Amino acid sequence: MILGTSIYKSYFETVSSQQVMTAPMPEDFAFSLSYGVDAKNTLNTFNQSYTKDMVTEPPLTVPFTLSKEEMQSIYKEMAKINLFHDKVWDLKPWLKPCMKVPFHTYSLKVQANGKVWLLHWDDENCKLTEDQQALNSLVEYIRGVLEKNDQYRRLPAPKGGYAHSAKKSRNIGS
Repeated sequence: MILGTSIYKSYFETVSSQQVMTAPMPEDFAFSLSYGVDAKNTLNTFNQSYTKDMVTEPPLTVPFTLSKEEMQSIYKEMAKINLFHDKVWDLKPWLKPCMKVPFHTYSLKVQANGKVWLLHWDDENCKLTEDQQALNSLVEYIRGVLEKNDQYRRLPAPKGGYAHSAKKSRNIGS
């Protein structure tokens, strides 16, 4: 798991990212994305499955395959945020002036060109780091691809839902 405390972006990473975006998708490209409350939804291209959080019922796991075009578009989005670089990701905000209830948890495993990246973060804090914002945008992109997919649209809707609220936390020592 890669957890970081600093943001590092450079000209060289940008150039490398542009090279990755124009390069063909590697043959070994695959990913697994878990997201949502307790990360109960999982799109897994390693084993071609999707698990949907059914909220009040057990999760539903079905065979699921993204098209080559869908995979290529997701690969390019990952390249845009410099995912394929060895960098320290700033995924833990130091201040928690506001906490969301319930919050979403994310886990992303990506394989490309013989390397594996593991990232884990949540959006409990109302103020996210730049890296969390970039990763959340990537998740929204992947969810958009997923939700347009006919296989996904045929899945049943969950019964029930999660109550949402925002709660301010006290600053300790102030």
